Amino acid sequence: MRRFCIRGVVLGIAVFPAAFLLSLATETRVTLVQTVGAFGLIAFFFLLASVAIHFSSLSRKRHATTPEDPQPVALLTGRARRALQATLPPVDEQRQAVDQHLQRHGTINTHAVFGKEPESRDSAITRVVRLIADTWHAPTTAQMTPDQVTDIFVLEKLLRASPEEAGALAQMFRDPSRVLEIRDQIAALARQRAQYEQQRDAFSASWTLWRTQTVNLSPLSLIDDLAAMAHPDPDLWHKVIKDHDPDDKTQRDAALWCALQPDCDRASVALFLARIAAQSTLVYAAETGDRVYLDGVHQVIRQWNEAMYQHHDLALDPPEAVLDAAKDFHQALADVADILEQPEWPMPKSAFTEYAGRMPLPRSAWDIADGGLMRKPVVSDYMI
Repeated sequence: MRRFCIRGVVLGIAVFPAAFLLSLATETRVTLVQTVGAFGLIAFFFLLASVAIHFSSLSRKRHATTPEDPQPVALLTGRARRALQATLPPVDEQRQAVDQHLQRHGTINTHAVFGKEPESRDSAITRVVRLIADTWHAPTTAQMTPDQVTDIFVLEKLLRASPEEAGALAQMFRDPSRVLEIRDQIAALARQRAQYEQQRDAFSASWTLWRTQTVNLSPLSLIDDLAAMAHPDPDLWHKVIKDHDPDDKTQRDAALWCALQPDCDRASVALFLARIAAQSTLVYAAETGDRVYLDGVHQVIRQWNEAMYQHHDLALDPPEAVLDAAKDFHQALADVADILEQPEWPMPKSAFTEYAGRMPLPRSAWDIADGGLMRKPVVSDYMI
């Protein structure tokens, strides 16, 4: 195009001055040539042609940089989308999954006691899907292309994935860091929601137990109270483990019961193991032939080494409270093996380390020494 314009200028310089002069009257033509000269006329017409070409070029650039109908931005790269086709369900199934989010009415409920509930993972993902659909002007998948449906379908998969899987999926997106940032934000919301639900359910369980006791007027033992709870309460179990008297068999057995629960926090289990070694509880059980207690402790060690304890939310005070307990525990295992004349149990792997996190919430309605739930639970003990 530029070459064509240059040729036009040259042609204009060669032809237009002559044509212009021929169109003038003879006297006017002679006077004009005598005044500016032939070369002056050529320079003048060349200037006019240059100005015309310049503004024509600006006009073309302006139209080229202002698209009339911008296309929606894709999420996945084209190569990734093609590579995923063999592993994804049919597009119709993908549409159904995406439409479930677009048709869902996202509401945040209010609990009668705990107030406004944190947003759930499902609700947060629905919010993201709707935002993308809005930018595409597609209220349903009927207005989306198959590629757009696939983009959202894979994005939802990433938002629910583990960190490792999400990291791999993110590389298929045009902006990996952005989708991982969204995934991390939703994961944080999910953790907050899980903590809320755990405390809410623990409060409800304690409240139900309290109402049952006030109606039946039949006191239960500490273990019976703990076992009667309809939902796990790791904060309560931590309190029992931390505050129990190892010389009181009822409290000692209750602490073991708490440590045996798979939902018990890792910090609580580590504290239990450190205490029974430092206070000679484990050796005393071997000396007195308390096989039930010994078998229970052995089971706690097995569960630890089999990675059954997955919760690690709680902190110890101070965090390094059990850091030096490994030596005492190893000696306790050796003493038990000598007393029982049996092979030594394995050590709990990496149990005695620092434990940072949130501090355990109080359970003021529970009295370990007096035998369990002694007062009406208070909501403030369950608010994170």
